[in-house]
Amino acid sequence: MKVKYFLAALPLVLACGSLAAQDVVEIHGYQRSGVGRSSAGGEQVNFGLGINGGGNDFRLGNEADDYIELAVDVRAYEEGSTAFKLHFRPSFKEYYQERDATENAGLSYNNASFNTGTGIALRETWGEAVGVFGKSDVWKDASVWAGRRFYQRHDVHQIDYWFWNNSGDGVGIENINLGFGKLHYAFISEDFGNYNVVNNIAVPIMSGQQTMNSHDLRLTDIVTNHNGSLSLGVQIQKTSNTFNNKSNDNGGYRFDVMHKQGGIMGGDNTFEVNYSVGSPIWGWYNNGVDSGNKRTEVLDSLFLQPTKAFGICFVALYRDITFDVANTGQANSSQKSEMLGVRPKYAFTKHFALEGEIGYSDVKENGFYAAGSSDNHVIKETLAAEWSPAMSWWSRPSVRVFVTNAGWGGTANPNASWQTYQAPNFAAGKTSGYTYGAQVEAWW
Repeated sequence: MKVKYFLAALPLVLACGSLAAQDVVEIHGYQRSGVGRSSAGGEQVNFGLGINGGGNDFRLGNEADDYIELAVDVRAYEEGSTAFKLHFRPSFKEYYQERDATENAGLSYNNASFNTGTGIALRETWGEAVGVFGKSDVWKDASVWAGRRFYQRHDVHQIDYWFWNNSGDGVGIENINLGFGKLHYAFISEDFGNYNVVNNIAVPIMSGQQTMNSHDLRLTDIVTNHNGSLSLGVQIQKTSNTFNNKSNDNGGYRFDVMHKQGGIMGGDNTFEVNYSVGSPIWGWYNNGVDSGNKRTEVLDSLFLQPTKAFGICFVALYRDITFDVANTGQANSSQKSEMLGVRPKYAFTKHFALEGEIGYSDVKENGFYAAGSSDNHVIKETLAAEWSPAMSWWSRPSVRVFVTNAGWGGTANPNASWQTYQAPNFAAGKTSGYTYGAQVEAWW
């Protein structure tokens, strides 16, 4: 059987033209970019409490940044069922009065970006070997991988929230077929404390001060019913410090249960429950002293496409975090978050549609790093006219013009006034406003 050494021949293949190159290299990506203005004056702003990890809880007409990812997949070697593949994903982001939440992917360190207003990162660079463990039913589809990657992450597109996302630098083995499901193991390690902030710029100190090490074990593809499957996961974390410094030597664990149901009126439903103790309570990872903190999160995302012209997405989220007295200095400290949203889209022609979104977010805090309590909420409504290649709710690229209105309110922690939500650029005491603009969003 002829063996294809794609990687060694890649320069020659690329020189031979795009048709041949497609046999070796695939390029995927994601892009969003636009322009907007605010009723407060100045540029478009985001409305949101940051429940999803950002400041724009519901994303339609509510994203005031430019961002692009380019995912390059290279098939370096193939022989029968054996393959070696390489994956690269650089990204580019321009900020506006916000910081990106993905600190461990290189966009920012210690609240500072490398270039003022711009972040450039290598989000993924990893390789895998498939079909190298034999031809038995258990091992024939298994693969071993190493590098930096988005590791089996799951999201709700409507709120841009990656609710199960243990991504980073690591090594693992996946797709071990047990018959009733597939087994996966990964070791993921994140480092921090390697940068000082000087004039809001991250300056390397190259010390490798601390790492957060995670053992991630998952059992997926467990068939529960027709078009239904269950995934289970456990994640155990522990910090490691330079010179074995124990001052911040802690970790934690997390459990996930996720059920996906397809075949529902042209759509599907995702239901997920996760429970965390210690460092994983903020969802992705956290380097703080959180050993006694606990978090419970329940999430449901439902998408329906009952007709060719009409699609709709619903999301509901509830999160309850309780904090250890040693971490906050306050007894009975807690944070409770809620989100409810709906996003319908109706296509009048093959290429033109109207899309709307209504989203509600609420965060109640008690003794969160200071005595007292606060209760903040934001409700946001968007109407957008869109042009896309097809009628589907998911059709991209989408070029849209939009107007977004928001109202907000809340009570302040008496000892920490910053805990009262105030939309960016709006004067103190202002409780409503709007933005308008245009955006292109695409994936390919």
